[in-house]
Amino acid sequence: MHCFNALWTTLIVGTAMVLVQPAHALTGAEVNKIAKASTILVKGQNPGSGVLVGRKDDTYFVLTAEHVVATPDEYHIVTPDGAEHALNYQSVQKLPNVDLALVSFTSKQAYQLAKIGNSDQLTEGDKVFIAGWPASGVTLPHIYQFTSGEISGLPPQSIGKGYKMVYTNVTRSGMSGGPVFNDAGKVVGIHGLAEGREVVLPGYQGDPEVMKAGFNLGIPINTFVRLAKNLQAKPQVTPQPVPQPIQESTAVAQVIDAPALPSLPPGSKITFDRPPQLVDTSTTNRDAQSLNATYFFTIDIPHTAAQPLEKVEFILKQGVQYPRFKATSVKAFEGTKRDKGNDLPINIVVSDPSIRTLTVTFGEPIPPGRTITMAVRPVRNPSVGTYMFEVRGTPAGSTAESQYLGIGRLDFSRSSLGK
Repeated sequence: MHCFNALWTTLIVGTAMVLVQPAHALTGAEVNKIAKASTILVKGQNPGSGVLVGRKDDTYFVLTAEHVVATPDEYHIVTPDGAEHALNYQSVQKLPNVDLALVSFTSKQAYQLAKIGNSDQLTEGDKVFIAGWPASGVTLPHIYQFTSGEISGLPPQSIGKGYKMVYTNVTRSGMSGGPVFNDAGKVVGIHGLAEGREVVLPGYQGDPEVMKAGFNLGIPINTFVRLAKNLQAKPQVTPQPVPQPIQESTAVAQVIDAPALPSLPPGSKITFDRPPQLVDTSTTNRDAQSLNATYFFTIDIPHTAAQPLEKVEFILKQGVQYPRFKATSVKAFEGTKRDKGNDLPINIVVSDPSIRTLTVTFGEPIPPGRTITMAVRPVRNPSVGTYMFEVRGTPAGSTAESQYLGIGRLDFSRSSLGK
């Protein structure tokens, strides 16, 4: 067993690199050649993808999504040559507060490593490519796939677990953890939020087929690079035979080809002085399983809040069935249900059944001293019972923290017509 407590500091801080923009963008085929040589399959009960980002002697490092390796299980890394390498779960390094993990395996074979780009340079409209190994379906076998799209949104705040990139690429289950490449062939993000979730950017004027497919989200690669500077790695257990051990003096140039990034100022956490308050919750239809209902949540933002409201989360805490919300139909307006004012722009909506949460980010933060109402439509009401939604709000700012706004209660009963 070899300990490398300061591994990530030495990996990232030990070098300074200069980003040189190519004279011209690579073609999709050229980026695919790079992606295909460095994208791997994480083989397990729920397969995922990953990307080769570093090597020290016979130890390779793979960056993937944390939820791909969330639970102790028997995993194998399938490299581009088809070889399978056992993954020792004790070597899995889960990054704090983001959906990222670094895993390692040993091999004497030479594999191509992906180069890391600078995700801070991305802007809406930039071309991006995603590589991965989607799960097999009825008509498609389990094969490597490479899709193209564009950056469609860059929320100023994480939607949760580090997700701050929105793109139009078509993805499928099993591509989580796969790399997002720019047109220079460098990794600018890790894909992960799409399967089973509905992601909508109201007002985005794109291809109708893309709009039908929705949007996908990724974590900017700079999140990994910056977190890795201070990440204290736990001891790694390497399987026999034991390769040359990783020392604390390992230089980043030997392991990860990453740009030097300026450190972000630590700053204090941004919170409301006095949090907004959920003052009313109602529905237009209380019949279980009924169609065409709308839920209204009215929130008062006091003058003493001191910070504008940028994001609201509705987390189902009690209830048998998470309603399948129509993300495209979420609305927000000033005032109350009975005294409706101007509509409020919405930047992005994410409905995630896996965590029973609907997240709404406003196009412009709502200043203190306002009362707003959010109208949310499910495809149909859930089954009979009492449903309790915890409502949380987050102020604007990169270091903002969400705060409790209240509990919204909705009761659904069997329709009198069905009795």
